[in-house]
Amino acid sequence: MRGFIGHDKLTEKKWVNLEGSLMLANRWQALPDFLEWTLKEGFVFDEQTALILDLDKTTFGPRGRNDKVIDQARVTAVRLIVEQLLGADFDEAVLGEVYDELNQIKYHPFTGDNQDYLAYISLMVVGQIYPANRLWADLESGRLTGVHQFVTLCDARQAQMNEGLREAHREVTGHMAKEDPTPFKRFRLQEYQATVALMDFLPDDTAEAELLSREITMTGEVVEITEQLIAQGVLTFGLSDKPDEASVPPAEAAAQGALPLHRIPMKIVGGLNRD
Repeated sequence: MRGFIGHDKLTEKKWVNLEGSLMLANRWQALPDFLEWTLKEGFVFDEQTALILDLDKTTFGPRGRNDKVIDQARVTAVRLIVEQLLGADFDEAVLGEVYDELNQIKYHPFTGDNQDYLAYISLMVVGQIYPANRLWADLESGRLTGVHQFVTLCDARQAQMNEGLREAHREVTGHMAKEDPTPFKRFRLQEYQATVALMDFLPDDTAEAELLSREITMTGEVVEITEQLIAQGVLTFGLSDKPDEASVPPAEAAAQGALPLHRIPMKIVGGLNRD
């Protein structure tokens, strides 16, 4: 197996680095370098070879070019779910402060790098079940070490929760008890809907800069390479680490025509022959 990880960094001079079985590049246009390398490594592009495409931030919403719009969909989902559940008590400034701070690598030991947990924590903090000043103090002192402890402490304060908060709390705790890695289903559905809303909604003649800042697009270089390899018989698969709940519509919505993310039409931006 050989892999390619791209990330447009157009302010830098183009570079391509090899790290074991990986090629890293600061241009998506370096994909032909990857094909040349794999050919030299003895790979043959036919029915005996498989192409595995990472979907999010590679096949669409490519890193360094359009990935911020995917992030925007997730942030929108968090904001909408918190606003829906808190109503008049919703404080967007506090939400931004809590979510942006916790959504960093240094807090992964606490959040588990799990967006469901992060959305739940943000909800409980903005809802004053676990106020922000206490959260930061407990994290800094080491009194709060993990999300399960946080959930347990919130569980003891159910009497302070409004009906919406209590329902969300019980949803999360119920799925966590089953060791479900995606316990906040309501949030993930909101993320799916927010992501779909950012696909192919602008006019076709929208300027490229605006398109890349507001709409999730396909990566032209990946599309071209994929079409080339499919024509040579290469078996092609798409994989995503985004949970099903954020990628596939509920059965009721699917029956009415809603599509999974990888089936939704998207505009293509970029290409191998562009300057």
